[in-house]
Amino acid sequence: MHLNLRTTRDTRVGAVHIIRYAEAIDSCVRSTAHAPEWTDYMLLTAAYAMRGDANNAALARDELMKRRPGFYIGWLVNESGPMDERTRHQRDTHLIAGLRKAGVAESPPPRAASVRP
Repeated sequence: MHLNLRTTRDTRVGAVHIIRYAEAIDSCVRSTAHAPEWTDYMLLTAAYAMRGDANNAALARDELMKRRPGFYIGWLVNESGPMDERTRHQRDTHLIAGLRKAGVAESPPPRAASVRP
């Protein structure tokens, strides 16, 4: 799966990237009422966290993890595809920083070692 953050839910991504967190939150909340997707909850998680709303960021993060089990920041970075330096900076400064602030994992959890009886 290739995720192009510049075209996926473009208006909300754009809003997050230029620090218009309240507008991004409003747009994502409206979207979740009709046809929620995991990307809505990813954006909500980051936007709430960047606004300092830890409670709603945690709720959005939990819903993200229900809808996209195993989601982690490294996966998002790898699947974002090529982007120019400005877009990458905005993604890292707002989206990735918000996900980190909300406690989203950087990498997948280690696999449990199998134990032989």
